[in-house]
Amino acid sequence: MQARRTAGFTLIELMITVAVLAILATIAAPSLRQFLVRNAFESTALDLRGAISRARAEAIARGGVVTFAPQTAGDWTSGYQVFVDPLQKGTFVAGDTFGSGTDLRTAERLLVGTTPAGLSLSWPTTSPSVSNAATSFLFDARGRPITPTGQSGNGSILLCVPSAVLPTNNCRELVVDIIGRIRVTPYTASI
Repeated sequence: MQARRTAGFTLIELMITVAVLAILATIAAPSLRQFLVRNAFESTALDLRGAISRARAEAIARGGVVTFAPQTAGDWTSGYQVFVDPLQKGTFVAGDTFGSGTDLRTAERLLVGTTPAGLSLSWPTTSPSVSNAATSFLFDARGRPITPTGQSGNGSILLCVPSAVLPTNNCRELVVDIIGRIRVTPYTASI
């Protein structure tokens, strides 16, 4: 009589396979977390770049000052907004108007965005490119950045994730140059 051979895995084979998978998962988990954080961070930087571009485009289209600023003055973690800024204050004040007749300009919110809370973002005030980070960006009718007093100049906003989470390239500097061009520059800082 011949012995019948059965198909399948032995208990020892299954235990070895589970142990190998556990070791691989332990090795891959930190890389996956870092990948997800970096992806969310890049997405946030690009969302901010898009909002700044929208402010510039609206300023050109409307022929007046449009501002990109935090929802709460000086606090970028509160979110951001793009609004028509007829009095060039750099902060949104409902009811602000300028001009008369067909050239009447009234403060109007055009876009409101949030910054993700789960990323532990920080917004440093010093930058590798400019001495102080911007508290807001105002764009004139030509799409060029201006200060609340009407002077033109470069500006930047800094966005960082703690270096314990992302050891390299953990910061992004969103720079608006004198002609209104917007770029995102990665760099490493210990935060």
